[in-house]
Amino acid sequence: MQLMAGTWLATGSEPIFCVADVTRSVAWFEMAGFEVSLHDDTYAFAHRNRDLTIHLAQSSEGELPGHGALYIHCQDADRVADEWRQAGLAVIGPQDEDYGKREGSVADPDGNVIRFGSPIR
Repeated sequence: MQLMAGTWLATGSEPIFCVADVTRSVAWFEMAGFEVSLHDDTYAFAHRNRDLTIHLAQSSEGELPGHGALYIHCQDADRVADEWRQAGLAVIGPQDEDYGKREGSVADPDGNVIRFGSPIR
């Protein structure tokens, strides 16, 4: 099957993190400054600003949680790191990278990684 030009256009994306316990993940994302809305006991949405939503999906039998990743482009990686450290999260970095970004990362309780970076000043 071939798609015709212009018939499929992405307007955005939302990562889905597979989590072991939606309630625990909701609490963690709230600590990180996200607003959370529940779909049901096994699915939630973590919103940050109006442009970022992460789906939190309860792992099913045989499905391992914690293999998701997200990269957030931000204006000030140090400010993001400071905010999350003040909330009690274990932040790595940020540090300057040789490709012109200042990057850090944090992992949720299941090991899903959120990397964040801003241009080096």
